Amino acid sequence: MDPTLLILSLLPLLGGPLVVMALRSVNWASRFLDGLVMVSVAGIVLLHILPAAIARGGGLAVAAAVLGLALPFAVERLLGYRSDRAQALVLALGFFALALHSTMDGIALCGTGHEHDGEFPFLGVSVALHRLPVGIAIWWIVVPRHGLKAGLFVMGTIVAGSIAGFVWQTGTQDVLAGSGWAVFQALVAGSLLHVALAASHAPYCSECEEDWQTASGLGGLVAVILLAALSILHGGDHSHELETAGATFWSLALKSAPALLLAYVVAGALHGLFPNVLSRTLGGGGTLSQAGRGSLVGLPVSVCSCGILPLYRSLILKGVPAPAAIAFLVAAPEIGVASILLSFQLLGVEIGLVRIVVALGLALLMGVWIGTMAARSAAALAQEHEDGLQPVGSIGERLRLSLEFAFGEMVDETIPWLLVGMGLAAVVAPLLGPGFVGSLPPGLDVPLMALIGTPVYVCATGSTPFAAMLMAKGLSPGAAIAFLLVGPATNVTTFGILSRMHGRKVSVLFALGVAGLATVFGYGVNLVLPAGIVMPDFIETHEHASWLEQTSLAVMAVLTLVSLVRQGSRGFVSQIITLDAFDAEHKHG
Repeated sequence: MDPTLLILSLLPLLGGPLVVMALRSVNWASRFLDGLVMVSVAGIVLLHILPAAIARGGGLAVAAAVLGLALPFAVERLLGYRSDRAQALVLALGFFALALHSTMDGIALCGTGHEHDGEFPFLGVSVALHRLPVGIAIWWIVVPRHGLKAGLFVMGTIVAGSIAGFVWQTGTQDVLAGSGWAVFQALVAGSLLHVALAASHAPYCSECEEDWQTASGLGGLVAVILLAALSILHGGDHSHELETAGATFWSLALKSAPALLLAYVVAGALHGLFPNVLSRTLGGGGTLSQAGRGSLVGLPVSVCSCGILPLYRSLILKGVPAPAAIAFLVAAPEIGVASILLSFQLLGVEIGLVRIVVALGLALLMGVWIGTMAARSAAALAQEHEDGLQPVGSIGERLRLSLEFAFGEMVDETIPWLLVGMGLAAVVAPLLGPGFVGSLPPGLDVPLMALIGTPVYVCATGSTPFAAMLMAKGLSPGAAIAFLLVGPATNVTTFGILSRMHGRKVSVLFALGVAGLATVFGYGVNLVLPAGIVMPDFIETHEHASWLEQTSLAVMAVLTLVSLVRQGSRGFVSQIITLDAFDAEHKHG
């Protein structure tokens, strides 16, 4: 065993402290490092540590990761956010995950006994790439809070883990390959993700906030580049589950990108060029009339749940009544011309017609109920943006206003949630094995499919072949209808946007209302239609992306990176989760 590769991989780790000590005193550079550390460590956890643990530990590893992320928040709240004891516990768990990961790196660097031996000559380079941000993270997070000795201890633990994996690769690999160990690794990896999101030691400058955001965003951008290079060079170490999740995410991104771009353009045009078109169509009348018009206008619109969110927010800011906007939010992603035709082809005429009727009924009921609850917050948002909604000056100025709103504010507030929604769907999809349908208890398939569809990110067209496949395996028509109703109308992204706009209560009741009504409709369908109506012979797989999808995805990727730089790394993440350090700095500033 030649230790040269091991030694070379450790040098960037030891070089991290030098980078921090050289740049810590520079305000702009310190913000750059903060963004670099947060994005790179979170990326290493989400793209490498957790997928490997989930591949071996399955659903238990997913639950452990969620617990590992949530438990530190609870401990900090219980012991006090600034409690040294709470911080020490969280940091210990988090960096223990890095030590475990470094042991696996040592096994890979050894070459012998590794399942991909000889296939990837750049493996050492990939290990070195992520060792640099890890070394920076240790000196950036641990030393300021717990001193030099703690930083040296963490650094030594990671070095020792690499050496142990390199020297005793066979025995070490046997220990780390167990499912129980994988669940534990997922638990501590979740705590490491918390460390990356919560820890910040860069000084805040209220007079130079724009430069602060740019510096933080550029650090995050460099981290994204490093993670991309790491994924390419380290690609052979991906498990089958990770490859499946990556393919699912890629497919979702490709299918969603054209709808997203169209939604942003339409939202921007309604905001700056045609501010009163939908307001006149959907405004006026009573609550039932508003919800009815929102349902009828939204039902034929072919917009996925990703693309409807910018449109919904635009409608609220334009002063469209909440019942009409909520009904539109539910109806538009439920069905459209393409999904109607696909439903008739794959599900049969009966279920296709039933799908249209129940989608209209669901949108109408949700518009009346949730729309009434959200009316006050919607009116407040519209009033807050009233001055910016009126077209001003020439057509050129109105066009500029439209573009700034569409590809600035709308992108900043929706893209982070879209990434979370697609990522969650990509992780969950491989966990549903081929025997899932047959294992469902009789009579419980309807609420279970409604529950599964609630957080999943799937459009109406994309959900149709999936539902047809499940029906071909024995799923009842009512359960398929429940999934087709809930899946396109709700996902994690929708809940996040509604919570930010109308409060958590409205968001929770929206989710419960859609899932509950879909379950009721599903049981009703089972009473009317017999099971086993459709046995489709072919499910379209969409193996090749069109030029429109590829171009749209490239544009969306650029918009996402620009949003990251514009908001800063912590500002970008704060669209999803409240970062105490970020909020405290802004309040102090």
